[in-house]
Amino acid sequence: MAVYNEILAGRFNRFLNKLFSMKGGPPASQLQGDIGSTISFFIGPETYFHQGWNMYGAFSSTAAVAAQFGAIQLRNPTASGVVAVILKAFFTNTVGAADQPYLQVGPRITDLTSVNALTLARFDPRNTAAQSALTPSSQTNATQQTLGATATKWQAALALNASVDVINSDLQTFPLLPGDVLLASSNIVNQALNFAFWWMERPLEDSEKF
Repeated sequence: MAVYNEILAGRFNRFLNKLFSMKGGPPASQLQGDIGSTISFFIGPETYFHQGWNMYGAFSSTAAVAAQFGAIQLRNPTASGVVAVILKAFFTNTVGAADQPYLQVGPRITDLTSVNALTLARFDPRNTAAQSALTPSSQTNATQQTLGATATKWQAALALNASVDVINSDLQTFPLLPGDVLLASSNIVNQALNFAFWWMERPLEDSEKF
Protein backbone atom coordinates (compact mmCIF):
# COMPACT_ATOMS: atom_id res chain seq x y z
CA MET A 1 0.00 0.00 0.00
CA ALA A 2 1.29 3.45 -0.86
CA VAL A 3 2.40 5.65 2.03
CA TYR A 4 1.68 9.32 2.67
CA ASN A 5 3.84 11.58 0.42
CA GLU A 6 5.67 8.54 -0.93
CA ILE A 7 9.17 9.21 -2.34
CA LEU A 8 9.44 7.63 -5.79
CA ALA A 9 12.97 8.76 -6.76
CA GLY A 10 14.94 5.79 -5.48
CA ARG A 11 18.43 7.26 -5.70
CA PHE A 12 17.84 9.45 -2.63
CA ASN A 13 16.96 6.45 -0.48
CA ARG A 14 19.95 4.52 -1.86
CA PHE A 15 22.13 7.47 -0.91
CA LEU A 16 20.95 7.31 2.71
CA ASN A 17 21.44 3.53 2.75
CA LYS A 18 25.08 3.85 1.66
CA LEU A 19 25.93 7.01 3.62
CA PHE A 20 24.89 5.49 6.95
CA SER A 21 25.47 1.76 6.10
CA MET A 22 21.79 1.07 6.80
CA LYS A 23 20.15 -2.31 6.26
CA GLY A 24 16.56 -3.14 5.40
CA GLY A 25 14.02 -1.22 3.36
CA PRO A 26 13.94 2.43 2.34
CA PRO A 27 15.11 4.58 5.29
CA ALA A 28 13.02 7.53 4.06
CA SER A 29 10.11 6.11 2.13
CA GLN A 30 7.96 9.21 2.57
CA LEU A 31 8.18 12.93 3.27
CA GLN A 32 7.61 14.20 6.78
CA GLY A 33 4.29 15.69 7.80
CA ASP A 34 3.66 19.33 8.60
CA ILE A 35 6.33 19.66 11.31
CA GLY A 36 9.60 17.72 11.50
CA SER A 37 13.05 17.97 13.03
CA THR A 38 16.26 17.60 11.03
CA ILE A 39 19.98 17.29 11.69
CA SER A 40 22.25 18.53 8.92
CA PHE A 41 25.38 16.57 7.94
CA PHE A 42 28.25 17.69 5.73
CA ILE A 43 27.71 16.29 2.24
CA GLY A 44 30.71 16.81 -0.04
CA PRO A 45 31.97 15.66 -3.45
CA GLU A 46 32.99 12.29 -2.00
CA THR A 47 29.29 11.45 -1.57
CA TYR A 48 28.22 12.39 -5.12
CA PHE A 49 28.82 8.79 -6.21
CA HIS A 50 26.26 7.56 -3.68
CA GLN A 51 23.77 10.04 -5.11
CA GLY A 52 24.12 8.50 -8.57
CA TRP A 53 26.64 11.00 -10.00
CA ASN A 54 29.77 9.96 -11.92
CA MET A 55 32.51 12.58 -12.30
CA TYR A 56 34.85 13.00 -15.28
CA GLY A 57 37.49 15.38 -16.60
CA ALA A 58 38.90 15.81 -20.08
CA PHE A 59 41.52 17.83 -21.93
CA SER A 60 41.97 18.36 -25.65
CA SER A 61 44.05 20.49 -27.96
CA THR A 62 44.09 21.24 -31.67
CA ALA A 63 47.26 22.19 -33.50
CA ALA A 64 47.72 25.53 -35.23
CA VAL A 65 46.85 25.00 -38.90
CA ALA A 66 47.21 27.72 -41.52
CA ALA A 67 43.89 29.27 -42.57
CA GLN A 68 41.90 26.96 -40.24
CA PHE A 69 40.03 27.39 -36.95
CA GLY A 70 40.25 24.94 -34.05
CA ALA A 71 37.17 23.55 -32.29
CA ILE A 72 36.53 21.15 -29.39
CA GLN A 73 33.10 19.74 -28.54
CA LEU A 74 31.39 17.68 -25.85
CA ARG A 75 28.04 16.23 -27.00
CA ASN A 76 25.29 14.69 -24.91
CA PRO A 77 23.63 12.23 -27.34
CA THR A 78 19.88 12.55 -27.78
CA ALA A 79 19.28 9.00 -26.54
CA SER A 80 21.87 9.04 -23.72
CA GLY A 81 19.28 9.19 -20.94
CA VAL A 82 21.68 11.20 -18.75
CA VAL A 83 22.00 14.77 -17.56
CA ALA A 84 25.49 16.25 -17.23
CA VAL A 85 26.53 19.27 -15.18
CA ILE A 86 29.58 21.24 -16.36
CA LEU A 87 31.65 22.05 -13.27
CA LYS A 88 34.79 23.62 -14.71
CA ALA A 89 36.00 24.79 -18.12
CA PHE A 90 39.20 26.62 -19.01
CA PHE A 91 41.28 27.71 -21.99
CA THR A 92 45.09 27.80 -22.16
CA ASN A 93 46.92 29.70 -24.88
CA THR A 94 50.49 28.43 -25.35
CA VAL A 95 51.14 28.50 -29.12
CA GLY A 96 50.22 31.14 -31.69
CA ALA A 97 48.93 34.60 -30.85
CA ALA A 98 46.35 36.33 -28.69
CA ASP A 99 42.87 34.91 -29.25
CA GLN A 100 39.26 35.58 -28.33
CA PRO A 101 37.92 32.02 -27.93
CA TYR A 102 34.27 31.49 -27.20
CA LEU A 103 32.07 28.87 -25.59
CA GLN A 104 28.63 27.93 -26.89
CA VAL A 105 25.86 25.63 -25.68
CA GLY A 106 23.04 24.52 -27.94
CA PRO A 107 21.39 21.68 -29.87
CA ARG A 108 23.44 19.51 -32.24
CA ILE A 109 23.27 15.82 -33.16
CA THR A 110 26.62 15.49 -34.96
CA ASP A 111 30.23 15.21 -33.80
CA LEU A 112 33.29 17.02 -35.09
CA THR A 113 35.82 15.28 -37.36
CA SER A 114 37.93 13.51 -34.70
CA VAL A 115 35.69 11.62 -32.27
CA ASN A 116 36.98 10.68 -28.80
CA ALA A 117 39.89 13.06 -29.25
CA LEU A 118 39.85 13.99 -25.57
CA THR A 119 41.91 12.39 -22.83
CA LEU A 120 39.12 11.27 -20.49
CA ALA A 121 39.70 10.74 -16.76
CA ARG A 122 37.20 9.60 -14.12
CA PHE A 123 37.60 11.36 -10.78
CA ASP A 124 36.18 8.66 -8.50
CA PRO A 125 37.59 5.09 -8.77
CA ARG A 126 34.31 3.71 -7.39
CA ASN A 127 32.83 4.62 -10.76
CA THR A 128 33.10 1.40 -12.79
CA ALA A 129 31.85 3.10 -15.96
CA ALA A 130 35.22 4.34 -17.22
CA GLN A 131 33.60 5.76 -20.36
CA SER A 132 31.25 8.70 -20.07
CA ALA A 133 27.89 8.70 -21.85
CA LEU A 134 28.97 11.97 -23.48
CA THR A 135 30.86 12.05 -26.80
CA PRO A 136 33.94 14.26 -27.13
CA SER A 137 35.33 15.37 -30.52
CA SER A 138 37.60 17.99 -32.07
CA GLN A 139 38.74 19.33 -35.44
CA THR A 140 40.44 22.09 -37.40
CA ASN A 141 38.61 23.48 -40.40
CA ALA A 142 38.57 26.44 -42.73
CA THR A 143 35.02 27.15 -41.56
CA GLN A 144 34.64 28.40 -38.02
CA GLN A 145 32.45 26.15 -35.88
CA THR A 146 29.38 27.87 -34.45
CA LEU A 147 25.95 27.03 -33.08
CA GLY A 148 24.64 30.49 -33.91
CA ALA A 149 25.03 33.85 -32.21
CA THR A 150 22.32 33.17 -29.61
CA ALA A 151 24.20 30.07 -28.38
CA THR A 152 27.28 32.00 -27.20
CA LYS A 153 27.57 31.77 -23.41
CA TRP A 154 31.08 33.14 -22.89
CA GLN A 155 33.88 34.93 -24.75
CA ALA A 156 37.04 36.64 -23.52
CA ALA A 157 40.37 38.00 -24.68
CA LEU A 158 43.13 35.44 -24.11
CA ALA A 159 46.74 36.61 -24.32
CA LEU A 160 49.56 34.33 -25.44
CA ASN A 161 50.89 32.13 -22.60
CA ALA A 162 47.79 32.80 -20.51
CA SER A 163 44.91 30.77 -19.11
CA VAL A 164 41.34 31.71 -18.26
CA ASP A 165 38.60 29.94 -16.31
CA VAL A 166 35.09 30.03 -17.70
CA ILE A 167 33.41 28.88 -14.48
CA ASN A 168 34.39 30.71 -11.29
CA SER A 169 31.57 29.82 -8.87
CA ASP A 170 28.83 27.25 -8.30
CA LEU A 171 26.34 29.75 -9.71
CA GLN A 172 28.06 29.49 -13.12
CA THR A 173 27.78 25.71 -13.46
CA PHE A 174 25.14 24.60 -15.94
CA PRO A 175 23.42 21.41 -17.18
CA LEU A 176 24.06 19.75 -20.53
CA LEU A 177 20.95 17.80 -21.51
CA PRO A 178 20.45 15.13 -24.20
CA GLY A 179 20.63 16.64 -27.67
CA ASP A 180 22.87 19.54 -26.64
CA VAL A 181 26.61 20.17 -27.05
CA LEU A 182 29.26 22.27 -25.36
CA LEU A 183 31.38 23.83 -28.13
CA ALA A 184 34.70 25.65 -27.63
CA SER A 185 36.19 27.41 -30.63
CA SER A 186 39.15 29.60 -31.47
CA ASN A 187 38.35 32.93 -33.02
CA ILE A 188 41.39 33.34 -35.29
CA VAL A 189 42.98 31.01 -37.84
CA ASN A 190 46.33 29.23 -37.41
CA GLN A 191 45.83 29.15 -33.65
CA ALA A 192 46.39 26.24 -31.26
CA LEU A 193 43.33 25.61 -29.08
CA ASN A 194 43.75 24.05 -25.62
CA PHE A 195 40.58 23.40 -23.66
CA ALA A 196 39.67 21.32 -20.61
CA PHE A 197 36.49 20.68 -18.73
CA TRP A 198 35.16 18.78 -15.73
CA TRP A 199 31.63 17.46 -15.45
CA MET A 200 29.43 15.01 -13.57
CA GLU A 201 26.57 12.98 -14.99
CA ARG A 202 23.75 10.71 -13.85
CA PRO A 203 20.64 9.07 -15.34
CA LEU A 204 17.66 11.37 -15.78
CA GLU A 205 14.79 10.85 -13.33
CA ASP A 206 11.33 10.20 -14.83
CA SER A 207 10.20 13.63 -13.57
CA GLU A 208 13.07 15.30 -15.49
CA LYS A 209 12.43 13.78 -18.89
CA PHE A 210 10.84 15.91 -21.57
